[in-house]
Amino acid sequence: MRIIFVRHGEPDYACDCLTETGRRQAAAAAERLAGEGIDGIWTSPMGRAAETAEFTARRLGLPVRTLDFMHEVSWGGVQAEDVPEEGHPWTLADRMITREDFDFYANDWRKHPYFAENAITRDYGRVAAAFDGFLREHGYAHEGTRFRCETEARETVAVFSHGGSGACVLAHLLALPLPYVCTVMPYDYTSVIILNFPVRPGEYVHPRIELFNDTAHIRGGAEGPKFQAKPDEVPGLKEAPKEDPAHTPTVWMIGDSTMDTGKLPFRGWGWAFPQYVREGVRVENHGASGRSSKSFREEGLFIPVQEGMRPGDLLIIQFGHNDEKDDERHTDPETTYTGELRAYCEAALRAGALPVLVTPVSRRYFSGKTSLMYTHGEYPRAVRVLAEELGVPMVDLEKASRRLYLALGEEETATLFVRTAPGELPEYPEGHDDRTHFCAKGSVAIAGLAAEEMRRDPRCSGWLREDG
Repeated sequence: MRIIFVRHGEPDYACDCLTETGRRQAAAAAERLAGEGIDGIWTSPMGRAAETAEFTARRLGLPVRTLDFMHEVSWGGVQAEDVPEEGHPWTLADRMITREDFDFYANDWRKHPYFAENAITRDYGRVAAAFDGFLREHGYAHEGTRFRCETEARETVAVFSHGGSGACVLAHLLALPLPYVCTVMPYDYTSVIILNFPVRPGEYVHPRIELFNDTAHIRGGAEGPKFQAKPDEVPGLKEAPKEDPAHTPTVWMIGDSTMDTGKLPFRGWGWAFPQYVREGVRVENHGASGRSSKSFREEGLFIPVQEGMRPGDLLIIQFGHNDEKDDERHTDPETTYTGELRAYCEAALRAGALPVLVTPVSRRYFSGKTSLMYTHGEYPRAVRVLAEELGVPMVDLEKASRRLYLALGEEETATLFVRTAPGELPEYPEGHDDRTHFCAKGSVAIAGLAAEEMRRDPRCSGWLREDG
């Protein structure tokens, strides 16, 4: 069993939520955690931890469960003289070591005047006992300084919490004095700590520290973020990414075959889109046939886009056709589909680029001559909701294409799609009447719709030709 402990992002303590910097940290942590094989997510009930956890939950399409006992601990009530900061445990622990050279192994820290009446000592016992219960539920019984493994399951769980309650759990699991952990093992905002409990049923084991205080995901320079850091002390997180004067402004496009360049006679609308952008703008179409929002990422197709984006660029995102498929590409519109789109948007924003969400373009399925069938279920609505939530531009290509098809009528609409006669193409010996994929004429028409929608948004209009 692996337990991944994650501290919340930079908080606004007054409202128990994340600051803008904290949200960027949480988004970066979600990307960092995406490859850890997490099976379950738990969080403290407090807002700043729960909000941090939500970024990872959306990224992975997992539910978030609450551990009430991981609520941040309290402190204070110390009766000793000359006690700074009302019994703040980190300050007191530092004084115990640097001023007193306190011997933690010969003496019980809980009896020291700094901690005997300190509220954190009471909370330490409460949190430690409750976490033992959490471990029992996952097949590990804490007995003394060791753990009896009672499970064969190999799982990875993530626990989002705080500096105080997290320190209490770490001290308890590693059999270390709490003040010592507070002093020499503090961890930063959204830092990642991994403890690995061996899976050996019927045997006693102890956790191994696999990783501690990993903050690589939020480092913006040579110096990593500091414990309890202020926003201006965290390199690369307060200021927006700096523009590269040598970089050509670029429109990046990711999506499926309805957007990709295609192979004749198939042309996604991204093939014709460059004719609508203004002079001096480069278009990088990375659309790929047959991909869903999930498989596009899993196959590494987003990596060159992510590495290439620069401040001021534009990222156009359109998936859905293959997300609907009942195979390994499938995503759920309410959870995993939204989570994948959110991850693409957040990657763009971290790079200083502007994401543009696009609803999946309509298929050509008429019901009668004046009615068009809806074939995308809840996927277009999920795009609209997410765009509004994130405050990013949205091109409603589903609605725009429906209006176009209905205005043209069934016969004229068919000229926008690939249609071949028998024997015209080897792969379609009996001919082909496609209702999803465009021909060159259709690419021009749909790209024109996308450009028209984008011109209505002042954040996008500057990328397009006025006469297109």
